[in-house]
Amino acid sequence: MSGVRKKEYGLSDDTWTRATRELEDMGLLESWYVRNQDHQGEPRRRKVYKLLTPWSN
Repeated sequence: MSGVRKKEYGLSDDTWTRATRELEDMGLLESWYVRNQDHQGEPRRRKVYKLLTPWSN
């Protein structure tokens, strides 16, 4: 989640990290990194999240 979006929801970096870890530990969330390019074409890593539900594959 971008810094702007975190501020909109009032989430600190620590809260986001802790919540992500807790959801992963409970088997409700998966996260991984993908290669991406920024708007100037520079390579970077981006973290992707998948919310796991009884209906997800």
